[in-house]
Amino acid sequence: MKNKMDLRCGLASVTSKGLLFNGLYYSSAEMIKLQWFSLAELHGSWELPILYDLYESRYVLMLDFDQLEIASIIDNKNEIDPIIIDSYQKAIRNLKVLLSMKRKH
Repeated sequence: MKNKMDLRCGLASVTSKGLLFNGLYYSSAEMIKLQWFSLAELHGSWELPILYDLYESRYVLMLDFDQLEIASIIDNKNEIDPIIIDSYQKAIRNLKVLLSMKRKH
């Protein structure tokens, strides 16, 4: 049996929780590296063109001028306590401060 594939164009929103498309959240290493989710939290969400497959919702392809970036679905069925998220984000910010101080010395 041949796997069906039907690619379509769409618009996804970069939010503080992930790349939102059709009620599902996606992420990629590049989005995390570029701190898109933090930027969306600080400055608001923005839209991004993507390719998606009607028969496969685990991935979307983000369109860029130079390349295609694959974003994988995030399992967001189990909501995380906002206090835990806040503590995690504070710990990451503290680590960044410590690393920058260490680099200066």
